[in-house]
Amino acid sequence: MLPNMQKAARVIELARWRHTGVAIDPTTLMVEGWRQKDDHEFWLRVIERHVRRVNFLDGWHFSHGLLEDRVRAV
Repeated sequence: MLPNMQKAARVIELARWRHTGVAIDPTTLMVEGWRQKDDHEFWLRVIERHVRRVNFLDGWHFSHGLLEDRVRAV
């Protein structure tokens, strides 16, 4: 998990330099007591309500819930 988080941090830092607006890194939010389902439901709500563009890193297609994230982002 740590290598994925480090890669995400590098890509998001680059995105913040290249694009205007806010870049969200979901790997930085760790809520004690949340299960994976809680985290996933939170980010789905964020995508639905606030996000206009979503970028997925290579290899994240192995992540649980990615398909639903992509569908909601469209």
